[in-house]
Amino acid sequence: SPVVAGMVTLLAGMTAPALLNPAMMKQILTQAATPVPGHHIFEQGMGKVDLLKAAKLAENYVPRASTIPARLDLTECPYFWPYCSQPAYYSSMPVVANLTVLNPLSVAGTIENVRMELNADGFAGDTALLAAEFSHSELLWPWTGWLSVSFRVTRAGLSMNGVVSGRIVFDVVSDEKGEASTVVVPLRINLAPPPPRSRRLLWDQFHSLRYPSGYFPRDNLAIKSDILDWNGDHVHTNFRDFYTDLRARGYFVEVSGGDWTCVDAANYAALLLVDPEEAYFEEEIQKLADDVYTRGLSLLVVGEWYNSGVMKKLKFLDQNTQSWWLPQTGGANLPELNRVLAPFHMALSDRVLDATVEVKGGGKAFRYESGTSLFQFPKGGRLFSVRAKDTVSGTTRYFPIMGIYSTGTGPGNGRVAVLGDSNCLDGNHRRGMPCYDTVDTLLAFLCHNKTDEKLFPPALILHSAFRSDFGALPQPMPGTHFARYSRVLLADNEEAEGETEGYDKSSGLPTTRRQRRPQCLAEILERRGPLPNISTLAGPAVNESEALAALPKPGGGFYPSTRQGWPYFALGLMIGGCALGIYIRYYSWLASMLQQLLPKGAFPPRRLLDDSREDDELIDNQHINGGVAGGNGGGGHHGSSSVGVASASTSVAASVAATMAAMTATTSGLPAATSKMMMMNLGGGGGGLDSEAALAPSSSTGVSVASTTIGRWGRVSQITKRSNNSKEPLFNKV
Repeated sequence: SPVVAGMVTLLAGMTAPALLNPAMMKQILTQAATPVPGHHIFEQGMGKVDLLKAAKLAENYVPRASTIPARLDLTECPYFWPYCSQPAYYSSMPVVANLTVLNPLSVAGTIENVRMELNADGFAGDTALLAAEFSHSELLWPWTGWLSVSFRVTRAGLSMNGVVSGRIVFDVVSDEKGEASTVVVPLRINLAPPPPRSRRLLWDQFHSLRYPSGYFPRDNLAIKSDILDWNGDHVHTNFRDFYTDLRARGYFVEVSGGDWTCVDAANYAALLLVDPEEAYFEEEIQKLADDVYTRGLSLLVVGEWYNSGVMKKLKFLDQNTQSWWLPQTGGANLPELNRVLAPFHMALSDRVLDATVEVKGGGKAFRYESGTSLFQFPKGGRLFSVRAKDTVSGTTRYFPIMGIYSTGTGPGNGRVAVLGDSNCLDGNHRRGMPCYDTVDTLLAFLCHNKTDEKLFPPALILHSAFRSDFGALPQPMPGTHFARYSRVLLADNEEAEGETEGYDKSSGLPTTRRQRRPQCLAEILERRGPLPNISTLAGPAVNESEALAALPKPGGGFYPSTRQGWPYFALGLMIGGCALGIYIRYYSWLASMLQQLLPKGAFPPRRLLDDSREDDELIDNQHINGGVAGGNGGGGHHGSSSVGVASASTSVAASVAATMAAMTATTSGLPAATSKMMMMNLGGGGGGLDSEAALAPSSSTGVSVASTTIGRWGRVSQITKRSNNSKEPLFNKV
């Protein structure tokens, strides 16, 4: 900021030129900063800068290496949130902390002799309660680098309940002078016994991708101000409030940064797969299916929108790169996610829905924005449906947005729950109330096998497999370069580290998938043997011809269904057309009848002329003389007639007399001044759509030329007064 830039300028003037470098300046600014109360380190960094304190440090500065942050007190809340929000325990995912290393000794340097030293409270006898693994920059250049620490509780800490303290120690060696500076980072971490399996949830972070560097669009299409997914869908960023709610309900949430081959399913009640964008290893899908069908793991899937047509509309020209940017996925990567759901005979659709979800049983209503619907669901599952608008087709009807399914009743059988929208969990783009209560109901089903009979009554049980008659399965959009940003797939220019032979879930045909090798595949194969074939776990595929498209109602019966919604549109168009025809054909008759039935003045006739016009501007039908021309012959579209206006003539041609007689009959009950203006072109042969009559000026009245447009059934639709090359309508339709 400009303020910090000004401070740097002042501090640079107080520092000896030989000592001044970027690492030195960053050191004194961060060490002098004061943390802001009530905010964690990822919100504020080191805190509020203090210029006077920084000036004192600059006056007495001695070059030495340091880290940001300078300590790792993972028990201090809220500054070290989320580390302080949950203890570490045996068999949990590693606790990872990243340190920025500052080296003011020279522009280049190296990190050596990294180790963790525990105090006496970190041992049980001679065995350490905590183990640490390190990774760091090979070269500190220019002036800075990084050090990552991964903590894991050992078996000796299985029953430990308390704080373990110690320090992280390493040396920074200067390449220029060979000088070494030892860095000591104090450490405190809280340990606890492992919670029961029913309380342990695993958040899958490995399969989340974000901008930069690929174009991954926002989840809520209604938010126009931010088109890019910056937050990465992390449980500690845009899903922070959801994480806090889960902790308040007694769940322990761990984050997995690796693929599923590295996960021991026996430790967790449920795997949370929320708004994923990444592809999946074939071995991951096989292992997950085996874990759910035979090892008691449950699965919560929260999807998002994916529609190729919508994605094409989000294409834009990037001014920095001068190239067209095309989304690599939708809100979530549904074609890949459907591969995960295929072993359970489930699939999400390509619809983009907006709705308000009313939850029975005391739950709060929440908004369902840019979500998807369930396209396929197995027999025995329960589907929750709402009336929603499909923004792709504009159709409003009932869509299934949530479902639960149990793979069996044995101890090794897990359960699956699916929700089609994550925006009600997202703290950044959520509009309205969150859906935490609804998700808690799903977790109660997954973790404790408790079904909320108010949300999912027995009437919602599917007695046959469901397959929607609306929408389609989402297909990958051509023209993207998704493999460039994937940690699973190999790009065209990458060497094939491992090509996996699999099969396509929709066709059942073998397919070759160019992918990397899963991280822990060798370990899994050694410990568990070959992964089972999915078809042996899931059973035969659902026969589409036998699947039902009807959605059950909570109170029994089924919601009405329609294919694509076009019959309703056609019916409405037909009814509207009939109503318009009746109005045009019978308006005069209806107006006359209502005028006779209602009290006088209750139904005033339509004004054909402005009553404010002077009488001498009216055209007296006694001055009309001429003949009707045009429209001769059947079926002509337009006919025109000229009627000359004579000042003294009182004779009217027979055809004009017939015209005026019909006009008088048509306009009975209208004001006298108005009826004088009525004129109609009967047009020989009939059938013409429109007729026009032009009136020549009258010498007695000085009225300018006027023209009339006569409708198909003889109604005067407009009279226009022409004077001095201008037009002014005298009256409209009768």
